[in-house]
Amino acid sequence: FNGPVDLADAGVFGEYTYHAGEKFSAIMGLRADLFNHVAGDESRVKVSPRVTLKYMPVDENHPTEPENYYGYTKLSIEGFLSWYSKLKNMRFAALRYFNAAGYDVQGRITGLEKNPANLIPVVMEALTGKRKEMLVFGNDYDTPDGTGIRDYIHVNDLAIGHAEAFKYLERENKDLIVNLGVSKGTSVLEIIQAAEKASGKKVPYRIVERRSGDPASLVANPSKAFELLGWKAKYSDIDTIIETTWKAYQANA
Repeated sequence: FNGPVDLADAGVFGEYTYHAGEKFSAIMGLRADLFNHVAGDESRVKVSPRVTLKYMPVDENHPTEPENYYGYTKLSIEGFLSWYSKLKNMRFAALRYFNAAGYDVQGRITGLEKNPANLIPVVMEALTGKRKEMLVFGNDYDTPDGTGIRDYIHVNDLAIGHAEAFKYLERENKDLIVNLGVSKGTSVLEIIQAAEKASGKKVPYRIVERRSGDPASLVANPSKAFELLGWKAKYSDIDTIIETTWKAYQANA
């Protein structure tokens, strides 16, 4: 199959030198009279971390409620795609994923995020001295070490997921909405410990108060992606995520 890759949006998560699968992307291709569209975005678009979660892990049927206007626009796009599918015979896949992270396992792309707000690049900036310290928001959650747990997925796994979704559209000629994740969470302190292991350095951090509305844990249920796409994360163990990220930061030292 053929399809250009559209990566967006620098304005929401800081400035990027983009790499495949980071944060959210779209793959589009034209074949005969069928227009296929694969769109992916982080979980905050569909299941807000700042609303009450009904159950865990979160599956595709969980109630959706965007946390802000940006999230509203992404959920709206999914609605628009659904209508285009009905009106214009355009098949689409919406990929919902949780905390995209890591760098290409072959080291082909090493561009760094500028002004990051997400945990792992913030940890890297603390390791490299770009930040004096990082803040850990709360250590009194109902989790094994008291810090928040999230489901991290490696960008290589995301890229594979997008390719498999495109194949599904061409093969089945059906719309698709699936989670991409690992169904296993990693805590903030576990991320810090993995970074210290990979780098051989200590991460300077300080525990501060919780942020209002943050859940103790947010984990995806990706069983539907395995059932329909045969997709399962291969590179999303936390050591691989951290090691590939650390190598990218070393390459830019």
